[in-house]
Amino acid sequence: MVNDKHKAQGRSGADRGPAVHPGSRSPRSLLIFGLGVLLGASALLLASRLRDDAASPQPPLSAGDSLNRLLGMSREELGGLDIARMNLVCAEGLPGAEGLDVAQCLSRLDDWAQRVRCETQRHLYRVTDPRYADQYRKSESHFRASMMLQVLQEDCGVHFNKQRVRDVDFKNSRDLFLHGMVGGASGGTCVSMPVLYVAVGRRLGYPMRLVLAKAHVFARWDDAARGERFNIEGSGEGFSSFPDDHYKMWPMKLSEAELRAGHYLRSLEAAEELAVFLAARGHCLEDTGRLPEARLAYAQAHRLDPKSAEYLGFLAQAVGGPPGRTRMAGSGRADPRDPMAELRRVEAINAYNRRLMEQGLRGVPGVPPASGPGLPRGPLPGAPGLVAPPP
Repeated sequence: MVNDKHKAQGRSGADRGPAVHPGSRSPRSLLIFGLGVLLGASALLLASRLRDDAASPQPPLSAGDSLNRLLGMSREELGGLDIARMNLVCAEGLPGAEGLDVAQCLSRLDDWAQRVRCETQRHLYRVTDPRYADQYRKSESHFRASMMLQVLQEDCGVHFNKQRVRDVDFKNSRDLFLHGMVGGASGGTCVSMPVLYVAVGRRLGYPMRLVLAKAHVFARWDDAARGERFNIEGSGEGFSSFPDDHYKMWPMKLSEAELRAGHYLRSLEAAEELAVFLAARGHCLEDTGRLPEARLAYAQAHRLDPKSAEYLGFLAQAVGGPPGRTRMAGSGRADPRDPMAELRRVEAINAYNRRLMEQGLRGVPGVPPASGPGLPRGPLPGAPGLVAPPP
């Protein structure tokens, strides 16, 4: 979702900046010059705002800290922060974040983590029980990840906002940041739900990270010490785990050059996670007409993750560069996704996960069966050729 900013490519020339007329300087040279000036100005502005803080050691981030304070931290300092706090600080001051209480949201995440911990311990026997072990690949880590998503979705009400599948809109920060799920009932998207899973997982001591595909964000269990690594897809209902090859083709195909750049399909460090949140902030600011702030957000995202060509592309769009040169994906169309096809895909995965949950939970004491009918294997009605993904 964060990378679905490509929708902006279909806007009118008036929205994207002045046209370049024949005989003028080349669009490429103007764009490069403009980006250089903007990045330099952004750096000077940030340095001015943070000069006093930089002179002394940075204490841990507190609930009252501003975004400027966050941006002044070193990569090492960012690595010690709660990912949920970073995410919520990036939402402050945006439409949909009026009255945002960061401390209250964090407290609720703590409560949810405790609930996950209790339910996980209560059903831990299923890892070795032959009736259920295969469902979790006979892996305690898979069981813990699956149980976490199940409790968060069924008991805590975490869900995907399907309206955003049909209507990609970045004007409301609740669709992009944690408070849309933790502080309200509007639901999340693929740019916020994985963050919630990682935030809760880390509270439980799980080795979880964020990962980027093209136009998509997902979570990963990445335990280098034990040599256990698997992807966690939970932007619909239930839990799925797809290999990296799946994300090389979905939701948008990755080229060899893009893979070599090191931005995609790699477990992100804290600074790169912050870059994801800043890009989402930039989308909300740009779509609500606050272009100077959007440009600064994109510039800072690029500073934190220079391997990403997308953040520079978002900045170019906000500056008003030629749309044909700033398309980061789906170059033959304005919107790289078919909304109805994406909705059918989400529903197919949901049906598959519901069926797995019904099979795994049937007859387990104290655990009600998953809601909703289990659909048969095969094409989803209304979606020819689309089937529930394999385990």
